[in-house]
Amino acid sequence: MFGCLHDEIAEAMPMLKPFIKWHLTSSDGPLHYIENTIFFAGDRDCWGGRKGEPRSFKFGVKGRNGKPVTDKDGKPLHWRSEEDAQTIAHQLGAEVVEVPVLFHEGKEREFDLARSAAVWPEATDKELSVSKEELTKALKKRLPKLMKEFRRDMEELGFIY
Repeated sequence: MFGCLHDEIAEAMPMLKPFIKWHLTSSDGPLHYIENTIFFAGDRDCWGGRKGEPRSFKFGVKGRNGKPVTDKDGKPLHWRSEEDAQTIAHQLGAEVVEVPVLFHEGKEREFDLARSAAVWPEATDKELSVSKEELTKALKKRLPKLMKEFRRDMEELGFIY
């Protein structure tokens, strides 16, 4: 078997249950401690955007009336190349503008995964919902104590730290 088998380990070897929280932790700290916690606690997708924010742009043309130049179906025209858009804009006496063509999907906040990534089971949703900067600061502040606990537990299990 592969993967995260916490429940199976706890059932088969109950004496290891207190140590399961250290899954993916080494003497360097929890794997991607800050990055994973921020990602799971946040509402941004893997490209860093919130739902509905523009993700990708092409070049369109805005006419003298301030409205986008459209095709016969009323859809704004756009070009991959700014140079191509400039050629059309020049012919029409119009202006080149960026037109969003793809939008971010965002994601739901995953507080339980954030707690696991931070090895912070008592963290509240509110504590995990602060800004990226505030959460980073809180995580860095608690890391030394967390690593002392990790060392204590590893030595209790008989490992040389």
